[in-house]
Amino acid sequence: MRYYGPISGDRVIILIALALSIIMLFNLRAVATFVAYEGNALSEMQSRQAEAKLAAFRYYVLGDDGQETAVLHR
Repeated sequence: MRYYGPISGDRVIILIALALSIIMLFNLRAVATFVAYEGNALSEMQSRQAEAKLAAFRYYVLGDDGQETAVLHR
């Protein structure tokens, strides 16, 4: 068996990146599903946050006691 010398750190990083890209290529459907699911979850959380901010604004600034602001009192 031949000895080619020590492997550099840059070469190891390149090989790891290449291996991860090949794995992602073969699992592209799973990656796409994961990204779509996380995108939907983040979108839903942003929507809920906007609703909560609007309800807090209505309660504290406008004095509105609607259904949206009733949740804040619990």
